[in-house]
Amino acid sequence: KFNYINCSFRFNEIIGNNTKFMKKLPLYISSSSEQNELKTLKRRYYTLSCNEMAITSALVNKLKIEPLKNVRVIEIISCSVQANAFKTLLSGLKNVEKILIAGSTMVDFKKRNLVDLESLRTVVVMDSSLEFLDFIGKTKIREFKLHETMLDRKNDDVLAEFLMRTSSLENLAVRVKQSHFYKCLLNDDSKEYTFRLKKLSITFENFGFGDDVDDHFLEILKQHQDSLEHLEI
Repeated sequence: KFNYINCSFRFNEIIGNNTKFMKKLPLYISSSSEQNELKTLKRRYYTLSCNEMAITSALVNKLKIEPLKNVRVIEIISCSVQANAFKTLLSGLKNVEKILIAGSTMVDFKKRNLVDLESLRTVVVMDSSLEFLDFIGKTKIREFKLHETMLDRKNDDVLAEFLMRTSSLENLAVRVKQSHFYKCLLNDDSKEYTFRLKKLSITFENFGFGDDVDDHFLEILKQHQDSLEHLEI
């Protein structure tokens, strides 16, 4: 018993208080996480990973924000997320630098509710609701990756509004099935983007290039010709 207690103490002293080690030890939360575990968090985590669960306001309220205030990476994977819970989570994690959302849906979404995240640099959205973007306010994002198997035209405004808030964007990587997405990337009378891309990677699936697609793509290159350094198609 003495050895166990001593070992536990030494782990907290050596690992729990060591920034280098804790950056490699994410906090995983799943549907099987015990309520008592969430209430007794003590170590300072740098990555918060939520997997295959419902993220509700009740769950977020159980999290002790103090040990999570140093979180730099948020991963939401295969989750259903209440809109209010997502806003509360972002509001409490102001130092986050990367948000990854994969295979997740937003529920109870009613209106855009922006949270300014000055430290945020990377956003990755894969096969998920674009409504997550309606919570990301003022940022200095450098990289945005979007992998959507289906991108409905009704989401164009959500995406355009998000891109208009990302004046620092340099790297854009997109993999979608819909050709109309080209037009969404263009400056026009209805929107004005201030970012200038250095790297652009676009993969379109399941359609052949047509005149409209060609024209839109060439216009994108023209708009970023002074800054673009790397292109992947």
